[in-house]
Amino acid sequence: KNEFGIKYIKGRVAEVQEDPEILAQQFFIRHLRKNAEAAQALNELGREMDEFEDLAPVVYEHRCVDGRAHGTGARGLPPRAETVFMMRTEGLKADTSPANEPFWARAYGAVRYALANKPGTPPLYMPLAHEGTEGSGCAAHHEDRRKALEEAKAKANVIAGKFPGTQMYPVYGMMNTDDMSTSLFFPNGENISAQELIH
Repeated sequence: KNEFGIKYIKGRVAEVQEDPEILAQQFFIRHLRKNAEAAQALNELGREMDEFEDLAPVVYEHRCVDGRAHGTGARGLPPRAETVFMMRTEGLKADTSPANEPFWARAYGAVRYALANKPGTPPLYMPLAHEGTEGSGCAAHHEDRRKALEEAKAKANVIAGKFPGTQMYPVYGMMNTDDMSTSLFFPNGENISAQELIH
């Protein structure tokens, strides 16, 4: 029997001991309990989060809309993450002409916030593509890793052409949704792979 009171024999459901309404209630209670525990953990980390916010640069992060690119079970950012500006588009594809107000509003918002609150520390622009070896890659790029990474690099180049590095610093990357490790590629040609650090 599994946690829902369902008995399996040779992979087939043999009996259900509780009606579906009770099973649904139990599921939602467990889900809410996990959310409450996560909220409590974030609240207990308040001092550490404040310290991180004081030290960390402002980040304008651009990710795919695919839920896997946001972490397993993730529900956005902690409420205190005022230094992170988020943009989500399918496969990082976005019009970068001046007509795309949401794209540029976030960019200029990050620059203004950094100038006002972290003088001398330019914000980072981080377009993060995603891939998976055990799972699948980015559907918007037909699971083609090279195309997904080229899209991230193209977005970083647009920002680099608009802002000098002292105003906004572009760093593009690739996230592996199997283990959530990220590889970052810097304008000077250097890169950092979290996957290599993990393994």
